Amino acid sequence: MKNNIPATLSVALPQLQSKSLSTKITLAAAFMVAGLFFTFAGVSQAEVKFSKPVVLLRGTVHSEQTGRVHSVKVSIRSAENRDQEITSSVSNSVSGNYLVVLAPNTKYVVRLESRGVVTKEEMIQTPPVDENTIRMNKDFTVKTTSSKKDLGNLTK
Repeated sequence: MKNNIPATLSVALPQLQSKSLSTKITLAAAFMVAGLFFTFAGVSQAEVKFSKPVVLLRGTVHSEQTGRVHSVKVSIRSAENRDQEITSSVSNSVSGNYLVVLAPNTKYVVRLESRGVVTKEEMIQTPPVDENTIRMNKDFTVKTTSSKKDLGNLTK
């Protein structure tokens, strides 16, 4: 998702490069109105359907010391082999939110890492899922190693 604009609207954004200034202004205004409509209508996320059952793991990451949100790499690893990264996400530097899609009824290690943060690992177990997507919320706190606001330099 780009700036909470529905996917149908964000697809058109790259096509604006070749348009005139007045066309860009008109389209930008239309996008703003559409964005306001979706915001006031209570639509903040697109609903996604998967071909098989999955678990959407989501949450926020905060600093243990300050309580402020912190941007980190959220790395999902195999419980049997912590060196094997399965997927990853980067928590948003403004909201602290992250989202990853996982298989149901599986053990994972969640590794949180970033420059200026003590690397943290935590074992999780996703619940069994029959036929629908399940949302699983998990918030994390991380211990920062410096007082600098170092959100832009994430570990790759």
